Amino acid sequence: MTIGPFCGVAPAPAVVVDRRTGAPVARGPRVVKAAAAVLRGQVQEEFLGAQVEVCTRPTSDLGVLRSELALLRKVMEKVAADERCLLVATGTPVIQDNTIRASPGSQGVPSGFTT
Repeated sequence: MTIGPFCGVAPAPAVVVDRRTGAPVARGPRVVKAAAAVLRGQVQEEFLGAQVEVCTRPTSDLGVLRSELALLRKVMEKVAADERCLLVATGTPVIQDNTIRASPGSQGVPSGFTT
């Protein structure tokens, strides 16, 4: 089904959590690296090491958009499982302790955060 000019889903953040405890874990960079082999520029690290983000390409076809979202989710779920993790689709992680770690190389890390 063709829709107006263009649409896309960007960004779609997720939190990487340990599959046993449900706690956020800083395995996002490894998940992104593994997924990038398939998804190329459609996956990226987020500010926190436990976050990842995927984006669709702009399209004017809802069927294409739906298929692309399904592929993004399938690949991300597979690589997260290979890292013994699950993905939780949320913009705000549940932090179970007082340690918040930014992704390596993050710019402007606020006080109280570690890398």
